[in-house]
Amino acid sequence: MNVLHLDTSALGGHSVSRQLTASIVAQLQRDGVASTVAYRDLAAEPLPHWQPHADASSEAAQKDEAVLQQFLAA
Repeated sequence: MNVLHLDTSALGGHSVSRQLTASIVAQLQRDGVASTVAYRDLAAEPLPHWQPHADASSEAAQKDEAVLQQFLAA
């Protein structure tokens, strides 16, 4: 199973939800359920609003495509 682990709390290490999601992901890995884990901290690196790109080969379009593919894979 592919896991996309998302954190969004601005509380950092004081966030109960961050502790909970880290614990769940760790348990999935120990149980051998999670074959791959992709992690994104949306508080530290927020995703920009999606915008259509006239040039599909542009760096912004490629980054948007990579984020979309990471989401779809999980």
